[in-house]
Amino acid sequence: MVGAPREAAVPKVLSEAVPDAVPEAVGDAVGVRRLDHVALAVRDLDRAWAMFGETLGGRFVTGGDNDETGIRLLHLHLGGFKIELMQPLRADSLVSHTLDRRGEGMHHVTFVVDDLGTTVDVLPVAGYPLTGTDLSNPVWRETFVRPSATQGALVQFVDTTRDWSQGVDGVDLDTVLRGGAVFRGAVPCVRRAAQRPADAVRAAFDDVPQRIEGVSHD
Repeated sequence: MVGAPREAAVPKVLSEAVPDAVPEAVGDAVGVRRLDHVALAVRDLDRAWAMFGETLGGRFVTGGDNDETGIRLLHLHLGGFKIELMQPLRADSLVSHTLDRRGEGMHHVTFVVDDLGTTVDVLPVAGYPLTGTDLSNPVWRETFVRPSATQGALVQFVDTTRDWSQGVDGVDLDTVLRGGAVFRGAVPCVRRAAQRPADAVRAAFDDVPQRIEGVSHD
C-alpha cells in the first residue's frame, strides 16, 4: 500500500539469476498470508474514482497524501477485492516517472506476510533481490522484489499491526480528493488547515459563499 505510504525506487539491472524452482521450505518461510491489494498508477484520481467507484460500485475505504513521496492514495473495495489508486502530486514523484515511462495502469501488487523480517532474510537467499526495505514502523513494514525478478511486476511484501479494511473517522472520499487527508506514521488522518496543499486550500475558499471585501483568491 500505496497501499502503501512509501514507494520504492526501482533501479535498472541488466540481468539477474532467478532460480527455476524454489524449495517448498522457502515458501513457508516467506509466510504469505494473503494478497492485500493491487495498485494502479493514474493521472487523475477523480476520473479513476468515477470508473471504479461510481460506475463499478467500489466502496471507499480510506486514503490520503504521502507528502514524502508526493503521491495521493485512495483505497477502495470492489467485488471482494481491494484496489489502491495512486496519483502523483508533483513532477519528481516516482509515480510521475512511471506514468511518463509506461502510462497509466498496474503499478504493484502487495502481499501481507507473517513476519517481514523473516521474509527479508529469505527472499535474497532464494535469488530474489529486494529494494525499498523499511522495517522502522511496526504499523507498516515493507519491502519490494525488483521487477527484473518477477516477470516485470513490482511486488511488495508487508506486515502490519493495523486492520486496513477499516476507515478512519473524518477521512472520507471528498476529504481525500480535496487533499485534506495525509498519512502520518503510515496512518491516514485529517490535515490541519495550515498543512493543506494549495488545491485543498483553494477548494476550502470556494466553499465560502462570500468574499471578504477587497480580498480576492483568484
